[in-house]
Amino acid sequence: MIQPLNLVTDTFGNERTYDPETGMSMTLHCALMRNLGVALTEMCWLHDLAAACAADNRWDFLYTAAPLKVTGASGAPVNPIVIR
Repeated sequence: MIQPLNLVTDTFGNERTYDPETGMSMTLHCALMRNLGVALTEMCWLHDLAAACAADNRWDFLYTAAPLKVTGASGAPVNPIVIR
């Protein structure tokens, strides 16, 4: 079974990477979303989750995020929820 993937960050730093062989700049939105179907969620507050995981040394959780229903859009704000 194929699992949907989501790259979640607390920065805008996941925007760009460089090809190690050519040095060419690649926008991660294109490489991940368009080419691989990986969704991006940026600017999430992850500090409380990291602290809770470190406190009990348990790093498994369910992350879910429901986007707003916006017709014709290529992206939407989400309401991320973590269940531990």
